[in-house]
Amino acid sequence: MSAFDLTPELIDSGTNYKDGYKYYSSRAHWDKTGITVPERIVTEFIILECDGTLKTHQHYAWDGPSGPTFDTENSITASRVHDAFYNLFRLGLLLPSQRKLVDQLLREMCLKRGMWKFRATYWYWGVRRYAANAANPKNLKPILTAP
Repeated sequence: MSAFDLTPELIDSGTNYKDGYKYYSSRAHWDKTGITVPERIVTEFIILECDGTLKTHQHYAWDGPSGPTFDTENSITASRVHDAFYNLFRLGLLLPSQRKLVDQLLREMCLKRGMWKFRATYWYWGVRRYAANAANPKNLKPILTAP
């Protein structure tokens, strides 16, 4: 007979998680965005300072570039920042009128990282046309529970 009881015992109701994430940050990141707010915004994984400095904490998860595209090194950082801002929109912490600035920031960050101008502009128009729903608070990812 074993000295250890290997019979699993349920201590809580399960594991809580959110589905749909592709990337997971191994460290905190700070980005100067130029998108200012009147008051500091603080959430569990995101801080937006009044001066536009965005901090995504270690363990921040995001889904990366969306739509008919492919992930490349010059798109990952921009997608992290863009997704963090869209998280703030879904939480109701940013005004919908700021969405255009956030989408313009996505394009500029892609260009600064060497993305072809055509592709960066194509992305910009894609998020302008199709991403409004992703910023809607009705589309906050639900917390799921696995037994």
